[in-house]
Amino acid sequence: MLVKVKNIGKDRVVDRLGHRFKPNEEKEIKLTHKGHLTLLAACRYLEVTETKPSKPKTAKSIGGK
Repeated sequence: MLVKVKNIGKDRVVDRLGHRFKPNEEKEIKLTHKGHLTLLAACRYLEVTETKPSKPKTAKSIGGK
């Protein structure tokens, strides 16, 4: 799942999930687990917007026949 994360803090640097967000910086990052979205959204200095929902995996995309 792709999300846009913006640090809305004016003077705070926030480190979450291995990413560093400087004040007023916006990044697009890929999350590998849905629980990571909750961890980002829990920080009051980060504004999280989902940009592209992940597609459900099918047997064919995993390598099935």
